Amino acid sequence: MTAQAQVSQIQKPNALINQAFMQGKIAGKRRIKTQEGVLHLTLVRLAAKDEFSHPSTVELRSYDSLGELEDTITVKVQLGGMPNNYESKSTDEDGNEKKVQVRSARNEYTVIAE
Repeated sequence: MTAQAQVSQIQKPNALINQAFMQGKIAGKRRIKTQEGVLHLTLVRLAAKDEFSHPSTVELRSYDSLGELEDTITVKVQLGGMPNNYESKSTDEDGNEKKVQVRSARNEYTVIAE
């Protein structure tokens, strides 16, 4: 069975709106202290779509450790984020520099404990 088929079977039972399943290999780990306790931030490398593509890397937030380096994990996450707006400089075709308002977002993926 392919990895895509396995994920399709997993997603059907109970993925709600703004939730997703992610599967990948742990590439890094760190912990931070918050008001709610220790938060584990786990860097996960997702599989590339083919042999010529670069794998995506995401950071998952959880209150429990998700595993050790190089472990392959499958988790259900709550999608979230916040605006990430800032001012930058841009140069037009004539070489004139001007300020530009950049509107972006910072994505957050919080693991849902089941």
